[in-house]
Amino acid sequence: MAKHRPDFLTMDINIKGDRDGVTAACESLAKFGTRSIVVSALGDAATKARAAPANAIGWVHKPIVDADLADAISLLPRCAVQDQRKLTGEQIDGTKGGCQDGSGLWRASGGI
Repeated sequence: MAKHRPDFLTMDINIKGDRDGVTAACESLAKFGTRSIVVSALGDAATKARAAPANAIGWVHKPIVDADLADAISLLPRCAVQDQRKLTGEQIDGTKGGCQDGSGLWRASGGI
């Protein structure tokens, strides 16, 4: 990641290895400033609370619906603007969903 610097990651909660996607998403944000779109079948409050420090761009529920993933990706420009405003101390508007409060999208059967 340090070499390629992606704009974002798609991150599943359940990944192979000694850590999970929540840990990996938090590490990618801390080390590289790269945020994630979480793609997972898990949506319980405890998992979402544990993932809050990752400041996910959005959450897309499995099975993935193309439109839901496209909606989450469409938040990228807004997230970039908000991230820049945070760095400069500029006031951020109070709109909900995606980036502002880290809650992102959580779609299951088309609802946000």
